[in-house]
Amino acid sequence: MNDLTTYAPNSYCPTKMCCVMQEPPYVFKKRSSKFLIIGAADVRLPGIIPGTCGLTQSNGFLAMQAFYYSIKHIEQLLDVEFNTIFMDFCFDEIRANSILQPLFQPGGLMVVDSDGHDETFSYDHVIAVVGDNASDMSTILQGFLKLFNIPQISPSSTSPHLSNKALHPTFLRNVPNDSDQAAAMVKILKASGIEKFSLIYSTSSYGLSGSLYLKEAVQAEGNMCVSFEASISKEKSQRHENLQNILSHITDSNHKTMAYVFFGHQYDITEILDLLKISPHRSTWIELGRFFVASETWGTLPTTLADGRDKLALGSMTFSFDSSWFKWTNERGVNHFKNYVGEMTPENNKDDHIFLMFWQENFGCSVKGKYDLWHQRVCPTYCNLVSDNCPDRKWAEFDFENPNIKNVVIATYSIGYAIYDAISESDCNGICTEIFSKNSGDFLKHLRTAKIPDQVWTTANPRPARKLLPFNSVGEGLAMYSVFNVQPAGYVQVYNVREGTVTLKEGKQPKYFPRGHEAFMAQIINERCPYTEDDEAPINKLEHLDYGSKIDIITKATAFCIPNLVISVILTLLLLPVVMHYFYFVFRHGAPLQTSGKASLNLQG
Repeated sequence: MNDLTTYAPNSYCPTKMCCVMQEPPYVFKKRSSKFLIIGAADVRLPGIIPGTCGLTQSNGFLAMQAFYYSIKHIEQLLDVEFNTIFMDFCFDEIRANSILQPLFQPGGLMVVDSDGHDETFSYDHVIAVVGDNASDMSTILQGFLKLFNIPQISPSSTSPHLSNKALHPTFLRNVPNDSDQAAAMVKILKASGIEKFSLIYSTSSYGLSGSLYLKEAVQAEGNMCVSFEASISKEKSQRHENLQNILSHITDSNHKTMAYVFFGHQYDITEILDLLKISPHRSTWIELGRFFVASETWGTLPTTLADGRDKLALGSMTFSFDSSWFKWTNERGVNHFKNYVGEMTPENNKDDHIFLMFWQENFGCSVKGKYDLWHQRVCPTYCNLVSDNCPDRKWAEFDFENPNIKNVVIATYSIGYAIYDAISESDCNGICTEIFSKNSGDFLKHLRTAKIPDQVWTTANPRPARKLLPFNSVGEGLAMYSVFNVQPAGYVQVYNVREGTVTLKEGKQPKYFPRGHEAFMAQIINERCPYTEDDEAPINKLEHLDYGSKIDIITKATAFCIPNLVISVILTLLLLPVVMHYFYFVFRHGAPLQTSGKASLNLQG
């Protein structure tokens, strides 16, 4: 490897073979204007040490690129350049706070550029934030943004506590919260004859609130039970034990559960499938026809089915946001965003450390002078993300039609067209400070009502017509989902969900759902609530989950089977005469005799 000290003056180089530049907290791209737009997404997974980052996830990388892609378009719309900050929180609360606390100062947003120089932006010049994709991270962001009345649009945070405008006054999202998704899961299971199922969820606010909505849907539907539930902790000290507990249950033939509803992160389900793949008891899962019904974090990600996981996921149902109304692929099949990503190289991203680290990880090489990941091979200059002569690239793992990526563009477009509307209603000649005044809150109103096009900007169509409103009256997206069935050929859409109504897609039927041994399937499908298995009795406890100061307390209510109440009433009516007879006997004759230290009851005369 070349000596990198001449290329990376701020790096730590103990030897010529090991040179690692200290990572900046965010990517700051300075432009000619005084206005700033912030992007945030979890590009990388959490690191081994709290507060650090791990490997890049392809969807996170695409979310970052979608932010810059759409910023370019709204700059063309408004004929102005925007300063940008992009933050990667890596699903880590410690990291998020360590980035945000130095930024948000009483006198303004204090930004440090790549040379270490401070620059302060007035909060009236901080237009909005696009992000984060994770509910926990969005909650932390909102804690800072609401202090300065800065609007926030999340493209994929669905936790219901974020709907509370008293606690999150400047939060918008162009996706729905989880209530309709949870209800649709329950309806699909019941329509398949499955009234007993297990629940797996993460201990993030997303997983906890999703599990709550699911249990409420079970109660509303009636005659259904959550017979087993398990959580996956964010704390690494507990995570291994949680996953082993789940693995033990899903590979145990004594449990009569067929369906496992999953509300968690994509890396959670991938880890479960990887553990199942190497388990000596994995045949139990396959032979008994067990499957997942998974929330939108699984969606249609190709990485989840890679490396042999597809055989274990066969028959599973996965939800995905439906953003088919927004087009970035033309009638000739050209995906404009994909072409944009293909143009990105280290040469045109020299100051973007997140991009450079992704590049090194993606190609298994070292970018000369930038953030060496101990690869011995220097990255070739002829490669890009679409080059056929780069055998190490991971292009096949990218999902360019993923709705979470589209939603980043939709959110950023909303900001651009809200600025456009605000200018037209003001006395300003172009963009000006007055329209972003944090005292009036007018710009937040423009965000909620701004219509956007139903397609991306292109050279052939640089200003498409504005047709659609991304937000409903409370600042959330419409409840529209596509439901996919994992089949041997991959993901196949089988259901549509529209505002709580589930319909079968024309000409499509779920396959391998349910699947497995016929006798076992019949036993499961014909079984009704309640259940008497001690190890699978419905959990009936109530916990309060505190998400921190000034954040909703979400009640973690467990599933309740209506037949339990009916049986309890019947038993009470049957035993009531016996109990009354006993007390009448005691009143007339005194307490019954004690024999061998045990109470006995003589009901004769």
